[in-house]
Amino acid sequence: MTRKCTCAVLAISLLISIHPAARSGERFPGKELDSFIETFLEWYAIPGLSVAVVQNDSITYARSWGVENIDTRENVTTRTLFSTASVTKLFVATAVMQLVEKDLVALDAPVANYLPYFQMKDERYKTITIRQMLSHTSGMPDTEREEFYTSWRHPEYDEDALERYVRSLRDIPLANTPGEHSLYSNMAFDVLGDLIAKVSGLAFEDYVQKHILDPLGMESSTILYKAVDSTLIATPHLMSSDLEYEVSDIFPYSRRHPACGTLFSNVLDMSRWAVANINRGELDGKRILRESSYEVMWSPAVLADNSFGLGWMLEEFGSYRMYSHGGGDPGFRTEFYILPEESVGVVVMTNSWDEDINPIAMKALNLVLGEWEVDWFAFFRGTLWQNIRETGVDSTLEKCRQLTREYGKDNFHPAILNQIGNRLAGIDRTEEACRLFELNVEYYPTIYQLLNNLADAYLKLGKKDLALESCQKSLQVKPGNEGAVRILKALRKPDE
Repeated sequence: MTRKCTCAVLAISLLISIHPAARSGERFPGKELDSFIETFLEWYAIPGLSVAVVQNDSITYARSWGVENIDTRENVTTRTLFSTASVTKLFVATAVMQLVEKDLVALDAPVANYLPYFQMKDERYKTITIRQMLSHTSGMPDTEREEFYTSWRHPEYDEDALERYVRSLRDIPLANTPGEHSLYSNMAFDVLGDLIAKVSGLAFEDYVQKHILDPLGMESSTILYKAVDSTLIATPHLMSSDLEYEVSDIFPYSRRHPACGTLFSNVLDMSRWAVANINRGELDGKRILRESSYEVMWSPAVLADNSFGLGWMLEEFGSYRMYSHGGGDPGFRTEFYILPEESVGVVVMTNSWDEDINPIAMKALNLVLGEWEVDWFAFFRGTLWQNIRETGVDSTLEKCRQLTREYGKDNFHPAILNQIGNRLAGIDRTEEACRLFELNVEYYPTIYQLLNNLADAYLKLGKKDLALESCQKSLQVKPGNEGAVRILKALRKPDE
């Protein structure tokens, strides 16, 4: 057996939990998680990483890898601070529920009752409730990408920045009728941050610090950048066109958008946050929420789409109920999960956002709970990405064929090549992306989205005949699909 095949078999073995589940009172199998993470780092070569596992009110695993900054080479530790991005929304939800418990706000009252200057172009904004904002059912759109990037390139640091942002929404229309559909909205959570500030009389960041972070002993955590310990903060990294990481030229922070995602924390503090929520609002004898508030937050907001509670994502892990939130901004990514019935929590943090770190969290939960099977998606995607980095696309196409022959195409997911190809296209390597898309369509010729993706790549490369052919095949599979119609319109435009 060749060395490469041996490595592939080893990687698969690491995806399977061969250790009995670490149940209550048992030692967590940290060496097995170490081995998986080391394989993951070989796949993706991310700059830095921190991981922690909590069981029964205790941290049973906490480790870090890599560097805070690839130029200065300081090592990541369990005290290293990362931007948690959208994980901040859990703290917004907790703050709002604290105000509800004090009868200062009502979940089903219109937000405009508390923020008279909150207006949108669509008059239906007047009916948007606090509950709808917390559950992503307000009908408000998500914040535009350019709005975020402009705010990061020209950050605002004064206390009035958030109110200015809320006042700027008056010319933005709603995307949906409030209360009818789920639509993730960073915009709505920033409005809630301003509501917390105005109702409490404290700046949003100060409220969270005083009423959540300090009582829970999250000593290093803060939402206010000027309060961050500069000796502990990790540097954000992005992937360059040569598939190497480099320090990002922007830092994702502005007080214009504090509530949708600017909490800085580390795995030790986030472990305390996990225990507090597993215990439904209590840690070390201090209570930040009533138990009854969790029944409200952890109930589906829209029965037709039960993935959103109030601030929390509602999921299942095997036969267990799981509550979570992830977050990612340019240069940072965090995954946070708790399973209260099993008294288990996992947090994974990194100073890059190009890679999905969720497989690490899932592996940790597998080791604790024993609800596992081979994670073929992680194996194929990681192995192929490492191959692209080290030997290029030609070799990777052959590697893909070899792996699917050896382990079965039934275990290969169409999103794998699609994700890798989209990443390459996003860093101006469209020709290579196109070749991956071609193999994907060869494997899955009746998935119209893949045909559209290939047509998009052809169009970007100026190969209009091939784009048209792929687009027509997509329309044969699903007549009238929006993606293909959009591409056809682009193909009919005269060359500029």
